[in-house]
Amino acid sequence: MNLRFKKFWEIYLFYYALNCVVVLYDLFMDQTETTTLAVVEILLLIFGAYGLYGFIYQKRLINRLFWQIFCVPFTVFLSYSFFNVVTSDYDEYFSAFVVAVLISLLLIVPFTYAMLKYSYFSDRIWSNTA
Repeated sequence: MNLRFKKFWEIYLFYYALNCVVVLYDLFMDQTETTTLAVVEILLLIFGAYGLYGFIYQKRLINRLFWQIFCVPFTVFLSYSFFNVVTSDYDEYFSAFVVAVLISLLLIVPFTYAMLKYSYFSDRIWSNTA
């Protein structure tokens, strides 16, 4: 990976981690009981950070099949999250809506690219000689 792009991905990992902390805080503070969806969301966020780390530092983490399978529910989860942002009721606060959509896209698009690249298109990482 090019050094310039690696720096971008390292900054993005920090952004992703901050987002995870906010989401986890929100999940634990807003709910009186932990739902199955909350547990799934927590696991997806944690494994997402782990996979992102593997992508950035070109490390074999777990195995390729796991990440190929993981991409599907995480993409569905991200799409569901984005759909919730877009369909939220912002009333007269259009600027808040735009900010929420931009933050969501800044999280979703690079992450989806990284996970797809890591799990499906990084033959050098997953080859036996790596």
